[in-house]
Amino acid sequence: MPTQNEAQPRHTVLSEPGQPPITCAPRPRGGLHIHRGHTYIALSSAEANRLKFAINAERIGRKDGTGFYQVTEDLRRHDPGRSYNANLNLQYDFGNLAFKSITAYRDLTAQITDDSDHTSAPLFVYYATYGGKTFSEEAQVSSSYGGPINFLAGAQYIDDRAFDVARIYGAIFGLPYVGATPPANTNQGRQNIRTRSFAGYAELYIKPLEPLTITLGVRYSKDRREIDSIWNQYAVMNLDPGGPSTALHVTRRSTAALAGTSIPWATTTTVTSNGSVNSAFDSFTPLGGAVPMFGLASSEVIFGGVGTGLYSMLLFVILAVFIGGLMVGRTPEYLGKKIEGREMKLAMLYVLVFPLIILGFTAWASVAGYANSHLTNAGPHGLSEMLYAFTSGAGNNGSAFGGLDANHDWWNICLGLTMLAGRFFMILPVLAIAGAMLNKKTVVPGPGTFPTNGWLFTALLVAVIVIVGALTFFPALSLGPVVEHFQALHGEVM
Repeated sequence: MPTQNEAQPRHTVLSEPGQPPITCAPRPRGGLHIHRGHTYIALSSAEANRLKFAINAERIGRKDGTGFYQVTEDLRRHDPGRSYNANLNLQYDFGNLAFKSITAYRDLTAQITDDSDHTSAPLFVYYATYGGKTFSEEAQVSSSYGGPINFLAGAQYIDDRAFDVARIYGAIFGLPYVGATPPANTNQGRQNIRTRSFAGYAELYIKPLEPLTITLGVRYSKDRREIDSIWNQYAVMNLDPGGPSTALHVTRRSTAALAGTSIPWATTTTVTSNGSVNSAFDSFTPLGGAVPMFGLASSEVIFGGVGTGLYSMLLFVILAVFIGGLMVGRTPEYLGKKIEGREMKLAMLYVLVFPLIILGFTAWASVAGYANSHLTNAGPHGLSEMLYAFTSGAGNNGSAFGGLDANHDWWNICLGLTMLAGRFFMILPVLAIAGAMLNKKTVVPGPGTFPTNGWLFTALLVAVIVIVGALTFFPALSLGPVVEHFQALHGEVM
């Protein structure tokens, strides 16, 4: 590549009789110059590399504004494609039972070519090949008994492998071409998407009366989608000049984890003091990643607070008893012990310590460059990585979003303090409440005592856990996974 003091070579991109030629040349400090006679257009690196510019080749002329002319596209579109399809339907009647099989296969390959600058100058061309192979199989068994009950049961499997190979080149990238022949080097990207889906379903038809049929149905599905995106080195240099100068950019994201393994495991391991994983939480979809965070934010009290979540559950029980006692107008009681002001102050101290530790350190990390510089992802997903790290540390869980490189002094110290405070600063109020309750006299339950062994108290306890516990973190979750979810819906994945 020429240095700043060397002459920059010019490439003639359009020449017509009686008119000055149009030439392109790189700018010494990055970007592009487009010349025609005494007129030129200067594009910065950001404008050239991100294509944020507008060029009207029909109105390139002299300084006095004359000499306008009409031009046409320099590349003729050629969009061939082929598709092979096969179907096989089998059906056999066993009398009152019928079996049906539907098998389908498709192999598609197509191309699209576009002269994206829409001028006769070879500035910007988009060329893509796309397609894929899809196999599906569906089997059904149905009945036709003469009685009032019949059924339909079936299973379906789909395996779809799609691909998209895109190439962009032209003078604005420093990759000129002649005619319809692309240059040897192009900005090339390849994306492979594989979707595997299995579903089972059943329907029961009940006909109690001649004109009436009741249909009961159930369906179970399990889906997995994998996406591989690869850019070559020319695309990295041209489209992301400030990024790493690596030969390949490879990204894999599991947009739908296996419903039978990853999702139940991720859910149960974060609503209890477990911490084991069998999948990468950082690869979950935005709302999928919010589910483990919600479990941690509830202080790991689901399933009765197994492990260290037991004392968290007892604190929420005391809060629910206090709220229930206020509703019936009596001093709240639990296990025959009155819940008074001291116990409630200690309970509220416990409730406030957990979000104060997590949200305080997350806010610090969000504004401190020495902390957020170790994030793999920016934007809402980066906030989710930091929020999950401190939530997991405070809950003594141990799981993490793998996109955060936490093996640095600041993160090691702050996560250590979070674990220390999340364990001891929260267990001390619990021990103080236990000591205060131990010295209280047992009160005989009376007609106004709020029972703690019925469905009403269960509903109240669940509401307290959700409102007081988990929803404390709802604003932070809104700025992280929820915002990322809406960005993904608009194609703006960080």
